[in-house]
Amino acid sequence: MQMVLIWGIWALLTIVATWRVVLAAMVAAHSSFVTMEGAAVIQWRRLDEFMPWVAIGALLLLRVLLPVSVRQGRAGLLLAAGAAVGVVLTAFSIPLDQMENSAAASFAARSAVIVLAIVGAALALLEVRAVLRAMQRGGATILDIWCFTAAQWGLLMVAGLLFMAVSVRREDLLAGEQFRNLVFMMPAAGVLPNALMAGGILWWDRIARARSEREKVDLRAIAGTPRVRAWGVAFLLVNAGGLLLMLRQAWTGIPGGLLEILGIVFYLLGMPREFWRGVGGKAALVAWGLVSLALGARMIESIMILADLPVPRFYSGAWRHIWTQAIALLLTALAVIAALNSMSAPRLKRVAMPAATLLVAGILLTAGVWLATAGRTGESQVPVMRWSIVGVSLELLAMIVAGVGLLLATASRGKHASVR
Repeated sequence: MQMVLIWGIWALLTIVATWRVVLAAMVAAHSSFVTMEGAAVIQWRRLDEFMPWVAIGALLLLRVLLPVSVRQGRAGLLLAAGAAVGVVLTAFSIPLDQMENSAAASFAARSAVIVLAIVGAALALLEVRAVLRAMQRGGATILDIWCFTAAQWGLLMVAGLLFMAVSVRREDLLAGEQFRNLVFMMPAAGVLPNALMAGGILWWDRIARARSEREKVDLRAIAGTPRVRAWGVAFLLVNAGGLLLMLRQAWTGIPGGLLEILGIVFYLLGMPREFWRGVGGKAALVAWGLVSLALGARMIESIMILADLPVPRFYSGAWRHIWTQAIALLLTALAVIAALNSMSAPRLKRVAMPAATLLVAGILLTAGVWLATAGRTGESQVPVMRWSIVGVSLELLAMIVAGVGLLLATASRGKHASVR
């Protein structure tokens, strides 16, 4: 189950990275600003529709990293299959819209949202049962509460998306900036920070315990001592910030972004120093730094709106790209390294570093191109934007290298199982 889900998350991230390369190639082929803007901004923003599925993938990964029974494992596999169907439906709805087949696109999109709602509601129910069992055993830990909160954010996300799919016309959903922002912010600022922070704690615990058993060393000497109070503060700050970022008023983006950044800082402070010594820990640190950078840019955008200053579309596209790809970096680190680090696979670690380096370089280069484009107007934006294909190609290459690492890890896992 764990390997199936890991491969599924990798496939989703790789599909989105490939789609960006295709759009960047379309940008490079266009010679006028009007046609370029359609490929670069309008169609690029459509990829935000995959963000809820990335969030569901993170919740599923969090569920399989926890100790589960055979029955729960089968339920997780069924939910993963449903999520795969939803991703396919979402992927079909986007080109159908581009071909102006509105009826088929609307059917595919609404079907995807229904599947998303079913999977999200089931995950929330599983976490409710898990936290109740934990309380019966003697009390819920901060990890139990964080997993529960992440799943409830997921339930809020799918409820909001289902409401919009039923009550708002698809043309208005695609054209309305407020709706597009909500589709992005619910998973990016609500579900994913909670799920990935809880996943990081689980990652640290699993790696430490596996190494302790393998090397016959005391667990405390390897794991270090976490600052649980710092995690508690981080939990409160991140969720308060996420709620503020959901609101429609422009001014709430400033305290919301600030609270989330502070929450990330406290979360990182809560981690013991031993967490940052491996490749995965360093990749996670860089990824959270990129998320903080995107939040800071989002705060600047709110200030510009309050000051009645024009906000270039390419500026918004730059910080959104940093945010989404930082999430991809975190998920890649968790999926490729964390869940498999209990297997002694040095080749996997040698592959992980180039993958993380390529992804970070691609993120910064692509965002830099978008920011440089935002500083220009009209036809002068075209030659700058053409360079975006270099950055997104690096990101796709990073996912391919990560896939090679997954193959090595899968092979190592199979050999280990056969030896046992």
